[in-house]
Amino acid sequence: MKLSLAASFLLLSVAVHGAETLPSVDIEKMSQAQIAKLDVYVVMRHITKDVPAATKFEADAFTTSIIKKHMAMLMYPVDMSVFNAPDRDSKFGEQIKELQKRMGVAQTGTLLQEQFDNLNKAANTLGERRAYPPPGLYVLRAQPGMPGWIKAKGTWVMDDDAFPVNYSEVTCIQASQTCTDISISVIQPNQINSDPDFNLGLSTTEYKVVTWGDNEVTATRDTVCRRERLTINTSNKQAFHITTDKSSEPCILPTGEKLPLLGKPQISALGDGFNEPKKFYDQRQRNAQKLVYEPATRMFGKF
Repeated sequence: MKLSLAASFLLLSVAVHGAETLPSVDIEKMSQAQIAKLDVYVVMRHITKDVPAATKFEADAFTTSIIKKHMAMLMYPVDMSVFNAPDRDSKFGEQIKELQKRMGVAQTGTLLQEQFDNLNKAANTLGERRAYPPPGLYVLRAQPGMPGWIKAKGTWVMDDDAFPVNYSEVTCIQASQTCTDISISVIQPNQINSDPDFNLGLSTTEYKVVTWGDNEVTATRDTVCRRERLTINTSNKQAFHITTDKSSEPCILPTGEKLPLLGKPQISALGDGFNEPKKFYDQRQRNAQKLVYEPATRMFGKF
């Protein structure tokens, strides 16, 4: 079963008892999309059901504390002295309805897993700091008569999203018929499973050149489950990366985990190192602002 990062964080962070009565749904057989539509309390009870009851820790109370913490960061006047679930706290239930109103979803008072994930993201976004890679998009090639090489530098963007914030330098060498992508990803501070400060992830990916023309080079790479194709065009100054499934069936990783199909090709384009992350940060802020408690917005304006 694949759970959200928020759900996994709760499982790793606390020991909770498993004596709760669960509804008659088989979460183990549900997809991520189906789990997203469940009551967050149901999901949390399920993932903690095997932890010894001797810990005497209430799963519902802990879940409520996390929800209230995030809502407080969005200026909701939640009562942090009690941690009952909304079905036992009518005031808390009404506050969840107000949150759902701000989300533009049905105001049921029952917080779904996907709504909890959005709440968590918004709470951590409002005060985030920004990190930017070097500005610009560069596609360069060797001068005529020199040993052949092509370079592309910038930020990979997929579906108009530059997250995680990244910067890559791709170098293709004609003599060795290889392309190497050296990439740095910036992990935001205070996000789920991250430290209080920025972290950098460095990766190197090798591709085998399949075509080398006057204005364009293409290279491919196969993993256990995916096929990747890299294209750099020096005339239009563009670089693309396309990932597809190698099979029509879900892939089994060496660890035994089943990797679901992509459903459609994943297409990334290399963009400006400053402008693309800026669009990402600005959009995150706009989305988070939508969930701030309305009276606080009227009183203090945007944060």
